[in-house]
Amino acid sequence: MNYDKKILTWDDVYKNIQNLVNEINNDKIKIDLLLPVIKGGFIPAMFIAKHIGIDKFSFIQARRSKSNLSNCDFGDAKFLGLLNKDAIKGVNVLIVEDIVYTGDTLKLVLNEIKKYSPKNIYICSMYSFYTSNDLGHIYKGNSNPNEVNWIVFPWDYEHPYK
Repeated sequence: MNYDKKILTWDDVYKNIQNLVNEINNDKIKIDLLLPVIKGGFIPAMFIAKHIGIDKFSFIQARRSKSNLSNCDFGDAKFLGLLNKDAIKGVNVLIVEDIVYTGDTLKLVLNEIKKYSPKNIYICSMYSFYTSNDLGHIYKGNSNPNEVNWIVFPWDYEHPYK
């Protein structure tokens, strides 16, 4: 694929986190555990944790991209591991993802964590270009399905002139 790159600043990230946190707070949902999808969901999860006062984590690794390079090819979503799975049972889980394009990675993640009987599962993403509602509501930091870009976060450092 060859998407236009959208290179974000830390200010962009902070605004998206604020949008996510505001949306979550407005719905008055209770979150007991953050479950970032590693690697992209880790840093957003750390920001969210600070804003909503959560310090309990589990971590899941799943990915569809074939490399860490911009505009890389995608394959089938692959489950690569789950850490602290016992913490999921009977609690309200917030899955934190960086970007949702097709929803394939989230479908895989949802199937995997449902095996551990969480009380409720909520999903948030810094960017979502996913237009179906089959995953339920996704809290979004930023969303414009008509403007799909390759998002480059500040932690995915990429020289802006490449």
